[in-house]
Amino acid sequence: MKPYVPITAAILVPLLATGPSCATTAPRQQLRLAFLDGAGAASEEEQGVVAPEPAPIVELSDAEVAEAFRTLARDPRLIAFFRQPEVRGLHVLPASYVLGDAFVPGYHQLCATRGQPADCLGLLGDGAFDTDDRQRAAMSIAWHSVLSGIALEMGRTVDPQRVYVMVMSAMVGFMALLAFPEPITKVILTGLVLAAVAYVGWDTVFGIRDGWKALKASCESATSFADLRAAGQRFGTLIGERVGRIIVMLVVAAMGASLGSFTARLSALPGFARAAQLFQARCGFSFATVTAGGVQAVTISASGAVVAVTPGAVWATTNAMVGDGGGTTPPTAPVGFKSHSAFKKAMGPAGTDKEWHHIVEQNPGNVAKFGHERLH
Repeated sequence: MKPYVPITAAILVPLLATGPSCATTAPRQQLRLAFLDGAGAASEEEQGVVAPEPAPIVELSDAEVAEAFRTLARDPRLIAFFRQPEVRGLHVLPASYVLGDAFVPGYHQLCATRGQPADCLGLLGDGAFDTDDRQRAAMSIAWHSVLSGIALEMGRTVDPQRVYVMVMSAMVGFMALLAFPEPITKVILTGLVLAAVAYVGWDTVFGIRDGWKALKASCESATSFADLRAAGQRFGTLIGERVGRIIVMLVVAAMGASLGSFTARLSALPGFARAAQLFQARCGFSFATVTAGGVQAVTISASGAVVAVTPGAVWATTNAMVGDGGGTTPPTAPVGFKSHSAFKKAMGPAGTDKEWHHIVEQNPGNVAKFGHERLH
């Protein structure tokens, strides 16, 4: 029986259907900020175009990651989440499935190699080793060492194998979330996506999305467990353990959390202060906007990403850094607009008896020379 992990504000776990998979690398994607009006809408003409500044991935040592997992393991709400009762139903396993499925022998061997029961990932309880199960098995192969690390720490108070399976399922849900080209509107999920951006950057997040689409396609076309093993190993190599353990750390921090408790957990994680600083260089506004609930949606598509925000909320916190991140504070990524009205909508009022003005005159010659986004 697969462990039940609710979709609500905890974490997206049941797999979402994604669009056509593709393993090719797309050109550099564009990041836009959409400023919502009173009706919650934003036209493309009023979107801001972000020019991200160079910013590295936040580096975490093995010791820091281990300490992060220990910190999360002391969170009583997270412990309660992992201890919640499973929802079970009646499933009948056809003999032909148990004896003849092409994937089951290889799956049993994987579990045996790890010294675990034959159904160590809880995949055989519903009568079909379907595409969802293949993706879970591939995820387990890709990031087994990282998943084992969090299971070991959380396993001091909760069954470690249960932790392993629940985190693995949450990871699969998060990967599917990145690959689904529809707006992400749940506040905890937008916070999780943008926390990942803060730590590893947009290019890496886009790379994870593309890598997951390739893994999904491989799982759909697989004819044996060896194909799943190869797909998992490719994905693990593509993303790397350094990024993988950051993503696992953030996903676990989001499990069973509200935006407030997720923010509290983030603030206790290694590297977060630095990640919050780098977020401004990556996105053009402060991570404080995210934690304050100012982000309404994130849409990740083949062409890039659109972050929908409340007008004025972004700029009210633009210079608010979270703690001392160490190192040189990176510059905030510039944001350009197609019109002066779009700029004013984003910025909000200039203040009592004040008006916004251009430094460079917006005449046709300057528009032709610099472009709309550099003038506004």
